[in-house]
Amino acid sequence: MLAGAQAASPAAGVQAAPQDESTTLSTIEVEGQRRTAYDAARTFTNEILVTPPRRGIARWRTTDPICTGVVNMQRDVAQALADRIADRVVGLGLQAGEPGCKANMIIVGADDGAAMASSLIEARPRAYITGIAGTSLTYSALNIFRTSDAPVRWWMLTVPLDARAGEVTVRTPDSEDAPIRRIDGAGRLRSQDINAIFQVMVVVDVNRIGTVDVGQLGDYIAMVTLAQVDAQADVAGFETVLNLFQDPAGVSGLTDWDLTYLRQLYAADLSVLSASAQVGRIAGAMARAEQADDGNAD
Repeated sequence: MLAGAQAASPAAGVQAAPQDESTTLSTIEVEGQRRTAYDAARTFTNEILVTPPRRGIARWRTTDPICTGVVNMQRDVAQALADRIADRVVGLGLQAGEPGCKANMIIVGADDGAAMASSLIEARPRAYITGIAGTSLTYSALNIFRTSDAPVRWWMLTVPLDARAGEVTVRTPDSEDAPIRRIDGAGRLRSQDINAIFQVMVVVDVNRIGTVDVGQLGDYIAMVTLAQVDAQADVAGFETVLNLFQDPAGVSGLTDWDLTYLRQLYAADLSVLSASAQVGRIAGAMARAEQADDGNAD
């Protein structure tokens, strides 16, 4: 159980070769390492990434404060959780909301995660499947959110924005008028739209989280709310906080691999049209970062 939380709270003999041959072998080895690092990064990105149908990768905008609201948990635990997530937000160069801000990252503690998820959906169904193109995952994904026995479940909403103006390009429930956009010929390789995260709902089942502490839980939630993460991703072959509930003793929090992914996600140019090209850019940047770290370690 979360340290400090109340269970009942709803809440990885050969002779030396001649010089010229050695140089050739070394080059081949480095190239092989580069391909391996890239392949690993691309496999990881493809495995965890999930987007609304026919939409590219989304991330929080640097201009939008991320405001974490934690309910149904003890006050000290809720504050520690919010502070941990805020530290990760700021560490990525994003803005953490000031106290009293309107929450767009909502974390709810519950003694029955599935029951809580169901009640939230029933109370406000349009907050989950909005009916607005490009903002939410499918009904199948929502059913997983509703019925899963996972210790932590999440539901993310995204919105398409004009890549230049940063304005919403679809009608939202709060819109008074239909959006007006300029068509300026973005080209076949670049999109006029980018995608932004604008709200995440997280349900923490306090009876299923086991012995994880606030820091571990905060890092896990940071990973699944700062990036689009498939709740059914198989990441057993990677060192990632996403394995927390499979190996609580072996996962202390966000790993170097996780941080590399998040940093490159937020640094990448995602204006390219193809989602595959977006994944390639992130994976390539991850591979270069990993190699740079290895070089510095030497």
